[in-house]
Amino acid sequence: ADAQPIIEQFADPDWSILQDAIDATVVTVQMSVIGVLGASIISLPLGLLAARNVASTPVYMGTRLFLSFVRCVPDLVWAICFVVIVGLGPFAGTLAIVVGSSGSFGKLFAESIESVDPKPVDAVRATGAPNISASVWGILPQAFPMLLSYILFYWESTVRNAAIFGLVGAGGIGQLIDLHLGLLRYDRLAVDIVCIFVAVVMIDRISALIRSRLL
Repeated sequence: ADAQPIIEQFADPDWSILQDAIDATVVTVQMSVIGVLGASIISLPLGLLAARNVASTPVYMGTRLFLSFVRCVPDLVWAICFVVIVGLGPFAGTLAIVVGSSGSFGKLFAESIESVDPKPVDAVRATGAPNISASVWGILPQAFPMLLSYILFYWESTVRNAAIFGLVGAGGIGQLIDLHLGLLRYDRLAVDIVCIFVAVVMIDRISALIRSRLL
């Protein structure tokens, strides 16, 4: 019986807040795009340093240890930390995505780099090219399809994480969700959820299109 009013509100969304929900969802998507791009840029050198076939053993072990530390901290904790450091708003959420995703990207990138065919790399090194050039010309072209797949996959999940970040003041649709939950306005919460659903579906289709064109 207690659930009936909630179900009734969900079944009758308050579309008057649709524009606000759309605007907040756009902010959340922007956070995810910038965050994933930033994490990808940071994670590429980290992935090289964490790959056995590129880095020396001390560098490999140190980088792997650092990536493990980053991954062991939940993304929501990173969001709280950055809210304290830079204040409320989307900037804190974006930084949380960059740092939180870097740990996962770095590990996945490293494993992709370790799985490449060593023959082209050895051929580049045989010309006398330094290790950096061998990595750029011999490893990254082979690993690129897998790296892009990981980035696109995480983009979708990052949108959901960014929505949660709003609950701690890190901007986006999560702040509206927190507000509407606090006011027990489930009819408005339903609109928030619809906007997130549409955003995730669109990102899924965009990711599929990019994969079909580039992979």
